[in-house]
Amino acid sequence: MPRKYDENLSKFLSLPNMNNIFVNHNGHKLSIAQHYHGAYTKPMVQEIYSEYLDADGNGIVHFDHTLDGLIEALQNIKYRIEKGE
Repeated sequence: MPRKYDENLSKFLSLPNMNNIFVNHNGHKLSIAQHYHGAYTKPMVQEIYSEYLDADGNGIVHFDHTLDGLIEALQNIKYRIEKGE
């Protein structure tokens, strides 16, 4: 059932707070996220997180706001998972 329109929430439609896309690669879950820090007062962060790669504290790969940046970050994570880091 579609959610009813809420005028109080409509102002946030153009300002994403937290968006995640979850994907799997070789049995490992990745979270591709976009969010603001500090109630929209700090810049937007775009990152990919892998719990598997975070054992050494390097499970987050940030990317810029471009398609090339996203592709490069995804390839970085894919390579590291397949290499068995």
